[in-house]
Amino acid sequence: MLKVPTLNYLSPYYTASDNLKRIHWITGKGGVGKSLYSVALTKYLHNKNGNTQYVSAENSPPIELLKQLNTPFLELSTETSTELYIGIKFRSKLLAKGIMNTPFFKSIFNILPSLGNLMFLGHLVHLLEKDPTLTIVVDMPASGHARTLIESSFLFEKIFKTGIIFKDIINIHNFFYQQANMQLTILTLPTLMAIEETLELKESLEQRGLKYITLALNNLLHQASYTENCLPKNLAKKIEQEKEIITKFDSAITNQFAYCGSLVSEDIVSMIITKLEEQDG
Repeated sequence: MLKVPTLNYLSPYYTASDNLKRIHWITGKGGVGKSLYSVALTKYLHNKNGNTQYVSAENSPPIELLKQLNTPFLELSTETSTELYIGIKFRSKLLAKGIMNTPFFKSIFNILPSLGNLMFLGHLVHLLEKDPTLTIVVDMPASGHARTLIESSFLFEKIFKTGIIFKDIINIHNFFYQQANMQLTILTLPTLMAIEETLELKESLEQRGLKYITLALNNLLHQASYTENCLPKNLAKKIEQEKEIITKFDSAITNQFAYCGSLVSEDIVSMIITKLEEQDG
């Protein structure tokens, strides 16, 4: 059994709680509502437990929406995460900034983009272990890119089989795969193809050791607030298909969220929060 070392990169006083997930990963295909769900979950957890921050793993977080809803967030990037890591290792922020600006280092990042993903994961662990009260909700990229982000640590574990970086990778694995630390939610639409693709993603991530993965259906028409008798035939048929799919995959589905007729992001976030509160109650 591999013993995980205590590293300078990570704070030594972190103790996991058995009742609180420290980090929530949200992913799914493009257009399924990941960002709005991530914002809603952040606000819900912050209202419930306090000290919860939204983090985007992409380049375009919904800053204006977060501000409008008074939702706490952190602005991180692979560049800031890498600069932090180098600064800690060399004990100099100024030196780290200089190294980041060298053509050689920029070339490494162009050749190995997954290295930035690894630094991003390490930055998240650094923040969580530095502040034991903190919970982070990560708005991840679409499924394929999310898998690349998660698997970056496994890729570099094979490359760096010894040394400081290898030890830090092992520490990242140890943190994320503890039961008390991590929850990954895959958001999907209620169609047969979408759910089957989601289950394939879930299985591949479980093979990597991620055990705490939930499946959430979004934009369910049959749970929306209207009278089914008034619907056009094509929508009525779609609702019947939704119900059949839910029956078929009932054991795999953890959460269900109704379709919201409003195009206002704040309304959708509010509806999701209400659903989360109902489930909690």
